[in-house]
Amino acid sequence: MGLIPEIGKTETIQNVRDFFNEDKYYPTIKRRAGEYGLKSPQMDVTGIHGSRFGNSTEKMMVMFAEYDKAKRTVDDAIAGCRQMSQVILKKRYIEGWDIYDVRPLVNRYGHETYTNADKYACLEFADCLERKAWENNVDREIIPNLLVFKNGS
Repeated sequence: MGLIPEIGKTETIQNVRDFFNEDKYYPTIKRRAGEYGLKSPQMDVTGIHGSRFGNSTEKMMVMFAEYDKAKRTVDDAIAGCRQMSQVILKKRYIEGWDIYDVRPLVNRYGHETYTNADKYACLEFADCLERKAWENNVDREIIPNLLVFKNGS
């Protein structure tokens, strides 16, 4: 084993695709990062201040701030990828375009097949996301490590 551990490409690519497609990851990050989740203040007609349940509005604001940080982290990781990878990640995985609609956009960048370009984009994104998530101190339950290393490293 060398200084740099070898990446399990097949598993890492699948992790990236699952990250964008499974509801518990990117779709939830996207939903919870939106401004539409904030509630307006509620007035208590009883005149009794406080609640035995704690400050739910504050907890919601903290949660939304964490998901907003995660969304910005994903956007920064995509921005760290090469142009062709950015196109694939944004159009195919973020916006949900069909492969047949994304393929002509990718072909502008060379003769690389779409399948190879998609795999490369996934690997590049996983690499960039790991660094950005660490830099931004994002909760690992919100953005897990998508990189899989061979030989248990």
